[in-house]
Amino acid sequence: MCHASTPAGTVMGGTEVTVQTYEPVEVKIIPRSVVTVHDFDAPVRVNCSARGVPQPNITWYKDGVAMPTRTIIIGDEVIGELNLERLRPAEQGDYMCVGTTAVRTEPFSYTTKIQLKKCRELANPVDGYKVGDGQSVVGSIVRFACNPGCMMYGSSARVCGKDGKWSGTQPSCYNVGLVAYECQHYRLLTEHDRNVVSRELLGKCDNNLAEGWYRISGSAGAQMPNACPGPGRCNTRYPGWLFGAHPRKDDGCVERMVCLVIMSPAAVSTAEKYWCGIVVDSTCTSSVQLPDVTTVTAGEMRRVVLMDCELGTRVQTVYFFIHSIKIP
Repeated sequence: MCHASTPAGTVMGGTEVTVQTYEPVEVKIIPRSVVTVHDFDAPVRVNCSARGVPQPNITWYKDGVAMPTRTIIIGDEVIGELNLERLRPAEQGDYMCVGTTAVRTEPFSYTTKIQLKKCRELANPVDGYKVGDGQSVVGSIVRFACNPGCMMYGSSARVCGKDGKWSGTQPSCYNVGLVAYECQHYRLLTEHDRNVVSRELLGKCDNNLAEGWYRISGSAGAQMPNACPGPGRCNTRYPGWLFGAHPRKDDGCVERMVCLVIMSPAAVSTAEKYWCGIVVDSTCTSSVQLPDVTTVTAGEMRRVVLMDCELGTRVQTVYFFIHSIKIP
């Protein structure tokens, strides 16, 4: 209360003073400087918190624009939570947590970089190019196309996975005028049990494969063996191998013999005997005993000429069925 008086009169005035409790701001949770998201479908939660009196207000910003911020109060601690339900490539960037109070002249702030996990940059295929936005983060799809007159081998589209690896295989483009028909029109066989190192005998059958050209690739191996692998390899009782050297690209179309390793009933003292033949059709009958095929009963037959690989002489002709073979 203030009182003042003069001979002419008296003046009184007063002011009300309110004392508030003050506690300095103490930051409790500092967000990580970098947050890498492995799953673009999963929500992203980033927290920033502080305590003080009066209670601070916390807001998240991106590029100077306030983001929806969830405020959670636990005791005297105020938590500002940033929620991103699904992080898109365009939503990557720097996010800033800003805290203010009614009595603090300068706000506190922390910046965190939120980014999707990246896959390595993919190169353009020879005689081809990439189609897309150029992103290489989780969930991105890169598509490929070939130049006019070229045909693609490999994956036409690849997806960046959660593990940071691309799906599929890097494609190649071939000039159709320089590549043989069968090198363009084929299916892949990639099962690991077809590999020459496999000793499994699973009783699997190839009689369900459609007629056409096939290429062994991936886990099945990249090249037909040109030495005897021994019986029971490649998940077959009678594995075959190329008789002689592999052809070169400059050789063009060639004709080669295929050797089969079999149990020879004619030579009891010899456990194995090697025979060569151009096998037109595969069979799946466990009772096949080459070269002791003398009669067949039904089905369309394909002829195979067997050669003694050791002597290089013709042994006999064997008939294979397209779908099955009956050995008496």
